[in-house]
Amino acid sequence: MRDRRLLVINLIVALGMTACPGSDNTSTCPGKPALEAKQSLWISPLTVDFGLNYGTGLGTTPTYVGASPQGSATLCNYGLTNLTITGATLSADPAFKFVGMNDENQKPLTTLAPNKLGFIQLTFTPTNAKYYGGGTLTLHSDADQSNAGNAKESVIKVVGCAVFHDGGTAVDCSGKT
Repeated sequence: MRDRRLLVINLIVALGMTACPGSDNTSTCPGKPALEAKQSLWISPLTVDFGLNYGTGLGTTPTYVGASPQGSATLCNYGLTNLTITGATLSADPAFKFVGMNDENQKPLTTLAPNKLGFIQLTFTPTNAKYYGGGTLTLHSDADQSNAGNAKESVIKVVGCAVFHDGGTAVDCSGKT
């Protein structure tokens, strides 16, 4: 019986959670110990990074020119009412593309129920070896609160760093250029 419970737990972890962690009017969305009365949007991470940390998640592993990795951020409604996402605006280099917003079942997301998760997805297809910075993805919603700036327009930064596969061009991926 113990092995069967471990199998179920492992399957839940492998498939992903379908609700924000917590229950009974609590949420463990980072920094939020309890659910709010009104719809509230929590986004993590606040920067989708294709370069400085892409790949290993450690150090400075850039993306190769011509590759097209996908990145994401998690959305969590830590409110007690439905959150409506009315749109998204990407203001960034054309190397970045907004793929969409999906729920945990990969279905298009426009409403995020209380204590539920959703995901935004972006791709980065660099054409030159350089640092790509200063981009933003703004989510428009009816949120009363957000950890990403103005609640009605929550901002996620998008950055990337690309190098040629042969390593022939030195690129400053520090984000300072």
